[in-house]
Amino acid sequence: MNHFSRRTALASLPATGLLGATAVSGTTAAHAAPTAHTGLPAAPSRRAKVRFAFLADTHADPENDENLARMRAVFEAIDDFDPSLVIHGGDVTEYGTDAEFRAFADAIPSGLRDRVAAVPGNHETRWDASAGQLRQQWIGEEVRYQDVDGVRLILADTTTHQQEVAWWSDSALAALEDAVRTARELPCVLVTHFPMGEGFYYVANQQAFEDVLALHPVSLHLTGHTHRELLTRVNRRDQLEAAAV
Repeated sequence: MNHFSRRTALASLPATGLLGATAVSGTTAAHAAPTAHTGLPAAPSRRAKVRFAFLADTHADPENDENLARMRAVFEAIDDFDPSLVIHGGDVTEYGTDAEFRAFADAIPSGLRDRVAAVPGNHETRWDASAGQLRQQWIGEEVRYQDVDGVRLILADTTTHQQEVAWWSDSALAALEDAVRTARELPCVLVTHFPMGEGFYYVANQQAFEDVLALHPVSLHLTGHTHRELLTRVNRRDQLEAAAV
């Protein structure tokens, strides 16, 4: 496979995933060598202005030419914007198959591939019995975080294997608590596929999530799933839902 995933850290970092497999902080280069702890992309040092691109629900499908054309156009526009990081809010693929992940990778301009970090959505996990393995291979661990120029970016998976219902596992909640607690004065940006609060019930145990953030709040929560662009204020944080690509 000749996609960005093989060119970055798959061989040396099998646990960190392929969408954004290189990760550094405080480096002077825009794209530096990978490290082994987060699975998030490289970013410039504090001396550079950081710009983020956020998208969700690409639903990559190699049999859907219209979908692929639209996705390529979006990524070409993002490439022109030249962000430090490209954050994907889940439902990367339509059914979570390896062929769909490959189609997604092929739609990204080569110069942008090392800057993409994603969380899985329900479309990555509910259909395929091998979804857990493919999720870790293509996307990464359940919870990852990286400090990027004064912001802590936290990517968390709330999907449930071959289920539509979403759930914060005990390990994910513990990792989230560690990420927000150790951030100290850094503002935190959380990324999950499902929005929470404000009448949303996609995540069955979201009160446990709120209990963590009651002690250690985040500044911004980026989500997908709803296929609409909407900014709301939820329990001291801004929550931004992304329209589907």
